[in-house]
Amino acid sequence: MTQTGRRCALAMLLLGPLAATAGAALRIEILRGESANNNAATNTATSPVVRVWDTNGPLPDVLVVFMAPATGASVAFSGSGDVGVAITDESGTAASPRVQPVGCNGPVSIRVMANKNKEFVQAVIHQMNLGLGEKGAREGEVNIVELPADEGSGPPRALRFRVRVDDGRDRPVPRATVAFALRKIDKAGHAVELWRAEIVSDERGEAQCTTPRRPGGRIEFEVRAEIEGQAATRYFPVK
Repeated sequence: MTQTGRRCALAMLLLGPLAATAGAALRIEILRGESANNNAATNTATSPVVRVWDTNGPLPDVLVVFMAPATGASVAFSGSGDVGVAITDESGTAASPRVQPVGCNGPVSIRVMANKNKEFVQAVIHQMNLGLGEKGAREGEVNIVELPADEGSGPPRALRFRVRVDDGRDRPVPRATVAFALRKIDKAGHAVELWRAEIVSDERGEAQCTTPRRPGGRIEFEVRAEIEGQAATRYFPVK
């Protein structure tokens, strides 16, 4: 399904029950992300975190959809473009996938929608993009793709992660500097860096890292590739 088709399908899923559920008791509390600055120059961004309530308290197992603008100043959600999906935990809290500023500098309005038992509610989170180039191109010409990790020697609990750097047209980019950062994400959406390494991509554009061990909990790799003034950063959840 195309990104446009995915946006439409999610809108139908959440907006469909609206007429029948006006005045529903659901509400969204914005815990993190309102008025945040996403700075591409310093590679910092704030992923939204919300809590869904009804009259009885916080609600677990609620579908929450985060939708960023499709054009102009916007953010990209890790692995899912301008639409991110999450489910609230036992405290009613849901964190969007990791975000990064794209498009151009300026205000960004992220629409948040929640749906539970045919009840609907929505909110808007306002952020600001800074530090993008004057042209504001989305990710430039460098792309990063996850590959199955090669098996090899190392500690029994080692975690291996492999990527391929290409030029956006499926042509490999050798000799790119690839920085791997293993991060742990808490329930509030905050990331703590656990480990980091830099590797140069080979002639196939591939680079692999091996961490000393695999930590528990929700973890992800932040991968940044740079070559000749072009750069890209991607976030890959570890399953």
